[in-house]
Amino acid sequence: MQSLRNMTLKKSCVHNTFCVTTFVLLSTHFVLLLLYYK
Repeated sequence: MQSLRNMTLKKSCVHNTFCVTTFVLLSTHFVLLLLYYK
């Protein structure tokens, strides 16, 4: 079970990086919108 989880983590490393980048971009966009509407 643990090894399977490790494999999944290694496999989704690139995907995770992509998700983090997207999340950061969305967060920045959201903050800018909040600042804009204040």
